Amino acid sequence: MTKNIVKNMMKCLGATGLVFVLASSASAAPVFDVEPNDSLATAQNIDSFFDLSSDVNIENSAGVNTSTSIAHAEVQGLVNNSASWDYFSFWAVAGGGRTITLDIDCGQGTFGRCASHGHMDAWLNLYGPSGGSTPLVHNDDSFLSVDTGSQSGGTLDSFITYTPTATGLYTVAVGSFNNRAIVAGGDYVLNVSVQDHLVTAGNTVPEPAPLALLGFGLLGLGIARKRRG
Repeated sequence: MTKNIVKNMMKCLGATGLVFVLASSASAAPVFDVEPNDSLATAQNIDSFFDLSSDVNIENSAGVNTSTSIAHAEVQGLVNNSASWDYFSFWAVAGGGRTITLDIDCGQGTFGRCASHGHMDAWLNLYGPSGGSTPLVHNDDSFLSVDTGSQSGGTLDSFITYTPTATGLYTVAVGSFNNRAIVAGGDYVLNVSVQDHLVTAGNTVPEPAPLALLGFGLLGLGIARKRRG
């Protein structure tokens, strides 16, 4: 989404010499899991779905909403036929205390926005960019005191906060209790929050505030070009 904004901004500059950039607050479309994504090798990439839209269910482990300050993507998953894992990959940057937050919502229980979900006891595995089949960290039940997307106390929904030690492509695997595949009919919502998210390797995309500054800079450049003309 941000890359398209930059492209359109440059196109406008070339055509008229003027460009206005506003940070978008509209919610991005959720990611729907697409098979085959049942292994590390076939993980579904979700990098293009991250944004800073306000979402009541995007929280850290202390229950503080981070939706407008940390880029996030929402995955909606459903295992229709035979049991399987769901794998999703995304880029993350190490250093500076940056974190990755993985939050299963609506996995267990029927309440609020989870009325159409609530059919699995989730399990999460997080894999790093160095490869290998051993997860960096895993979680079964979060039991957080505050999690608006889960029942009081966290119940059987999983939650992970991880500080990456290497920059690269990370992969989260969604399964069910005791490190097993999700049974047919299991569904969930997975919220992935990544500080200073990058869309692709080596391609830094500004968050809304820097993007706005870039727009004003290009605006000044356009005005200067018009005066010279």
